[in-house]
Amino acid sequence: MSRNKLLTIVLALSVSASLYACGDDDDGDGQSHAGAGGSTAGKGGSAGSGAKSGGTGKGGNGAAAGQGEAGEIGYAGAAGAGVGVGGDGAGGDGAGGTGTGGTGAGGEGGAAPPVVLTLDEACSTACDPAHSLAACSTTLSVCITACTSYPALVADFVTDAALATSLNQDYRAAISCMAQHLPDLAQYACAAAGPTVNTWSPVAATVCEDELCKWTCLDASDGGTLSVDETVYNRCNCP
Repeated sequence: MSRNKLLTIVLALSVSASLYACGDDDDGDGQSHAGAGGSTAGKGGSAGSGAKSGGTGKGGNGAAAGQGEAGEIGYAGAAGAGVGVGGDGAGGDGAGGTGTGGTGAGGEGGAAPPVVLTLDEACSTACDPAHSLAACSTTLSVCITACTSYPALVADFVTDAALATSLNQDYRAAISCMAQHLPDLAQYACAAAGPTVNTWSPVAATVCEDELCKWTCLDASDGGTLSVDETVYNRCNCP
């Protein structure tokens, strides 16, 4: 055998060995693993075996990707539609119903009690203007002295302590009313002749007539000092 022929045989064997090796590579497991799309992943089909001698391998019969069952699509939970309704009851004690206002008219308030001044205050105010009466004028100081002298007259003539107290209270209430409500000279007149404590008295029908008559009647009928004005006594209808 010549040297050239021997080289040709060796070369042919080398090529065959290479092709054989390639055929072994194509003969491996061609299984394709598909991802788990559904609940169970399908298995891929097997790849075909290649030719041992260098021919083109035949394609596999299996599907390229598994046909696993698709996973069930979960249902989204429905949003709760109901809105909680608050209870009617108020916390703690239940709220009471609104009461209906009464329609009756409110009663009239009682009259405020009269303000009674001290005797000095009352006489000082009542003597101005009363001391200026033309027919029985006197000075202001003399008028005040006569006006405030009544308690001393009571002490001289009245022995009953309760009566003395009532006389002094009634006299003070009458002079206090004059001082607060009779500021004009026209509301006074000179007293009639007699043992009057003052030379003047209010004219008839003033707002102080009740107080004036209460004192006048008590002093004249219960053994008082006889210091009242006769004209006033006659119009007071004393019992």
